[in-house]
Amino acid sequence: MKMITKRRNLDLGSSNYAHNIILDTLVAFVAIFIFVVVGLVSFNFFHDLKVELVDEDDGFLSNESKDIITNSYNTFPVWLDGIVITILVLFWIMLLGLTFVVDSHPIIWGIVLFLLIFMIFVAAILSNTYHELSLDEDLYVQAAQLQKTQWVMDRLPFILTIMIVSLIVAMLMKSGI
Repeated sequence: MKMITKRRNLDLGSSNYAHNIILDTLVAFVAIFIFVVVGLVSFNFFHDLKVELVDEDDGFLSNESKDIITNSYNTFPVWLDGIVITILVLFWIMLLGLTFVVDSHPIIWGIVLFLLIFMIFVAAILSNTYHELSLDEDLYVQAAQLQKTQWVMDRLPFILTIMIVSLIVAMLMKSGI
């Protein structure tokens, strides 16, 4: 008995998937925004903790402990910037991969394109909100140290537009148009 197997692309309900990509993108950008805001607030908390424990020398901590806290404080912005960039790039790669795997009709993507304009509007709101938050007098010094995160959040609508264009190009390449 010979089994015939046929390779199929993943079909997530074509039009259903095309509408879900908007929700997925919205959730991803809101999650990135929340992660960045929590990172900024935690960096501010870490700064206050460092000032209390290290800068105000009351003999409570040994020099080795102060060095560990200072090194952790100095590497925190580098790690947070790297994590934000990594999350953004991995999200883009995931979307490109799903574009090649999921079957959908090009007309659906034309409809979704109009809906993605709403996504760019939401990204602009998130970008402006982060910008206003980073200008807060309590968070300004820490936000200035997160240069890559600041760059991403300032250009979030543009980054989303580049992602959308690359997804549409990938979808059109797949369908042979």
